Amino acid sequence: MPGASVLDGEHPINAPEWKTHLGLSYVRPVGWGDVYGRVDWSWTDSYNTSFSADPRLTQDAYSWVNLRTGMRWDDHDLVFWVKNLTDEEVVNIDTVLSLYAGDGSYQSYLQAPRSYGITFRTRW
Repeated sequence: MPGASVLDGEHPINAPEWKTHLGLSYVRPVGWGDVYGRVDWSWTDSYNTSFSADPRLTQDAYSWVNLRTGMRWDDHDLVFWVKNLTDEEVVNIDTVLSLYAGDGSYQSYLQAPRSYGITFRTRW
């Protein structure tokens, strides 16, 4: 059938064969509360980013690192955090960009780049 693809042995979209995660936490009590830190690392194998399983639309394997450090006292929590520490460019999905008939362009939807911030929480 014209335009059809044989996808035998292909993985579904956004479904890596392997994915792993490791998280480490540390908490230290101090006189006024706790200080803590956490690092999360994950590794994701390559995967298809489109429903067509086009081999050109594949996300390479990548590592992802998030960090958190903070302090907790009474009913308060102050956290300094970084997500995607290594600023990996990761494609979640590629879709056809149909500007006109016959356009073979794709639009990539990416995960967020490195971000960081401070969060303060309190319980009332």
